[in-house]
Amino acid sequence: MTITIDKLGRMVLPKPFRDQFQIHPGDSLNAEVLNGSIVISPIQEGAGLIRKKGILVHHGSEVIDFDLQSFMESRRNQHLVEHVKGV
Repeated sequence: MTITIDKLGRMVLPKPFRDQFQIHPGDSLNAEVLNGSIVISPIQEGAGLIRKKGILVHHGSEVIDFDLQSFMESRRNQHLVEHVKGV
């Protein structure tokens, strides 16, 4: 695949590559010269949450210990308390 560099030295990493390697806006990449080639690879910073269309989505390979049901109940209760105080 051919990638063109613009006047400011920028390039766009094609979407299929970003999808395959789970590269998202704001992620850091490592660039190095290896055997006469430029090698660009994602820096694995562990699991994280990114906002996708207004929803927090986990990306990364690390599995986290998280009780979703308890979290949702807590958020619902907090939401109810905030709205009851406003009435």
